[in-house]
Amino acid sequence: MKQIINTIIRLSLVNQRTLFRPQIVLKPLRAGRDLTTMAAGTLRRPIHLILDYDGTLTVKDTMAVLGNLPKQPRLTWKEIEEAYLKDYQSYKMDHFGWIHYNDKEYSEWLSRRKEVEQKSAKRVQDACFFRGVKQADVEQSIIDSLHNGDLQFRSGWLDLFALFLADYDPATGMSDGSKISILNIICLYVNDMEIRANEIEGLASPNGSSGRVCRPLPSSDIRTSGDKLVHLNQMRSDQATQPQHNNGSIIYVGDSSTDFESLCAADLGIWLYDVDESEYKDTFVEVFKPLQMIPPVPIREVTKVASRDEPTWTLLLAWDRDFYGVVKLFSDA
Repeated sequence: MKQIINTIIRLSLVNQRTLFRPQIVLKPLRAGRDLTTMAAGTLRRPIHLILDYDGTLTVKDTMAVLGNLPKQPRLTWKEIEEAYLKDYQSYKMDHFGWIHYNDKEYSEWLSRRKEVEQKSAKRVQDACFFRGVKQADVEQSIIDSLHNGDLQFRSGWLDLFALFLADYDPATGMSDGSKISILNIICLYVNDMEIRANEIEGLASPNGSSGRVCRPLPSSDIRTSGDKLVHLNQMRSDQATQPQHNNGSIIYVGDSSTDFESLCAADLGIWLYDVDESEYKDTFVEVFKPLQMIPPVPIREVTKVASRDEPTWTLLLAWDRDFYGVVKLFSDA
C-alpha cells in the first residue's frame, strides 16, 4: 500500500497538471494509514503532520478502487465487504462493560475490533484476491478512477501540500502557469513523505502479487485505532532524537473512530468530516458512538500560544469539513 498510496497521489497530481480541474493549491501528506512530514519554508514553526488516508486525504475509501482488479476472484469485493459488515455488526452487538462511556472505555472497546479487521484481511488473503495483480494494473485502475470520479481527494489538499514547499507563498495563490511548476515540485516532494501502510505483497514482481496482505506478525499491521496510536508514539519518540525537530507540534488529521486515540494523543487533533457546521456536533456523536465526550470546536477557534518555545495549541481537538481551515491555521501559526 505504500507504493499504491504514493502512486495515487502522484497520478492525481499528474491529473491536476493535465486536466486543470478547478481545485486550488494544496500540499501532500498522508499515510498508508499515515504519512508524516515536517513543515518548512512558508510555515513559521516546525509542524509534524500525520494524515489518515482513506476518508481523510481522500473523500471516501479507496480500497474499492482496487476491487475490480482481479479477473476471476474466488470472492467478489462485494462479498468481502458484506462479510466484513456482518462481523462488524456482531462486534458492535457484543456485550461490553460500559460504565462511564469515557475515552478510556472507548479505547478498550475499539481494541476489540482488531479481530474483525484481521479476519477480513485474512479473508482477502485466503481468497487470493490480489494474486497476479501487477503495479501496472493498479496504476490503470487509479487513472480510470480519477477520471470517472470514483477517486477524489478532499478539497484543499493541494493547498496543504504546497504549504510545505520552501518557496510557496499562500498569499499569492496559484495561477495556471505557476500551478504546473508547483505540481511538478510536489511530485518530487512525495518521495520524501513517510508512508506507513499495510502492503499487497509483490505488485512489482514479473508474475504479479502473491496475494499476501497480512504480515507474519499481526501486530505489524495497521488496522485499528490502537495500531495507529503505536505509530504516532513511535514518531514522537523518533522526534525526540532529532534536536532540530524537538519543538515541532505533532498534528494528527483523521475522520473516523479508528483515528480516535491518535486524535486525542496528538498536540492537536483535527477531525475532518464534510458536513455543515450546524450538523457537525450531532455527526461527531454518531461517528464516535457510544462515546460520551464534548464535541470538538470549529478549527477557526484554535490559536497558537504566543511562546515560540512551547508550541502548545489553545485547544486539543478541532473540526473542519475540508483542508482549507487547516491551511489557514498553519499559515497563521
